[in-house]
Amino acid sequence: MPPQYLYVFLDEAGDFNFSVTGTRFFTFTTITKTRPFSWDAPVISLKYDLIEVGLDIEYFHAAEDRQAVRDKVFAIIGNNLTDLRIDSLIVEKPKTGPALQVLEKFYPRMIGYLLRYVLDPKKSKKLFRSNCYHG
Repeated sequence: MPPQYLYVFLDEAGDFNFSVTGTRFFTFTTITKTRPFSWDAPVISLKYDLIEVGLDIEYFHAAEDRQAVRDKVFAIIGNNLTDLRIDSLIVEKPKTGPALQVLEKFYPRMIGYLLRYVLDPKKSKKLFRSNCYHG
């Protein structure tokens, strides 16, 4: 049997400003899924529907798209939540030590925490078989 691959989609929210004017939280979120992707056809169809009504959308981006577009994308995601896993790491930035308040240290450390958890075979075994690619 050929290996089954695990796909990890990563998104983040927040800024890297650790002063009082920055966001209070920084969030890393992963969606982990094996194929097939049940949302492919509906998302591609939505993209072409939007092009046909005059919106030239190269890609979807929740922070930049209009609310109506976001609602349609989230409806597709909401209808396709089976056989995937969502994990988030939420960092309360004011509680971050000064040594980590540098992008080059903060980002790899935090994403490392999340990905070690996500890629732990014991936690991921529900999503894929043991012959799956983990790297």
